[in-house]
Amino acid sequence: MGRYSGPAPSSSRSFWTCIKHKSFVVLCPTLYTNILTEVVLEASFGLSSSPFIEIVNRQMTLVLFNKPFQVMCQFSTHATRPTLAQYLDYPGMYPAGRLDADSEGLMLLTDDGKLQHRISHPTHKAEKTYLVQVEGMPDAAKLQRLRSPLDLGDFITQPAQVMRVEAPHWLWSRQPPIRERANVPTHWLKIVITEGKNRQVRRMTAQVELPTLRLIRTAIGPFSLEKNPLLPGDACLVSADSFLPDSACR
Repeated sequence: MGRYSGPAPSSSRSFWTCIKHKSFVVLCPTLYTNILTEVVLEASFGLSSSPFIEIVNRQMTLVLFNKPFQVMCQFSTHATRPTLAQYLDYPGMYPAGRLDADSEGLMLLTDDGKLQHRISHPTHKAEKTYLVQVEGMPDAAKLQRLRSPLDLGDFITQPAQVMRVEAPHWLWSRQPPIRERANVPTHWLKIVITEGKNRQVRRMTAQVELPTLRLIRTAIGPFSLEKNPLLPGDACLVSADSFLPDSACR
């Protein structure tokens, strides 16, 4: 799947060539490239003990993480807020998509650039599901406006799936809790989009006069917090094979 990530066996990299076959990478001296190509195509990996080659079977790593409220989506130190480094110890991992500090819920992290692009880039249309607590009454007209393309000024949203729901039984309490006004009702919405631009869901609900009080991402593509119950700050490894829907925590 990609690249040799170990130390260079020679100070002169020009003498070394990577031959790729399926998920295997064979690193060998350029002098032997033609010979080793036949070996690779025949999948004769018995030569891996040779001092002239190294065979690497690189497995992509994919981590599900339930990001707590006010945690920054970065590993570098932040002046006032905790970061991913306080919760995760997976070297070489990068977020595949981000969440605002004041949003909670599911994040995916991987050490593979192609997988990161496949998960996060809008051209792949991976669905992202949000549980949104809003202030006000989401009547039929406002729900329909949220489902339809909305002009947010700098871009127009794609059609979304929006419905009123009850808070699921597995939902944790936020610390600190939201500020509720006694004379203004709050309701929960389930919103599914394929874009995920900066603060998009909050801007969508604000556009229809339903300010967001709490925002939790509950699913990305085939992975969800319902199927993979994680409390805030918890993480688990999952299979990254083809980004399949039957992957589960292991």
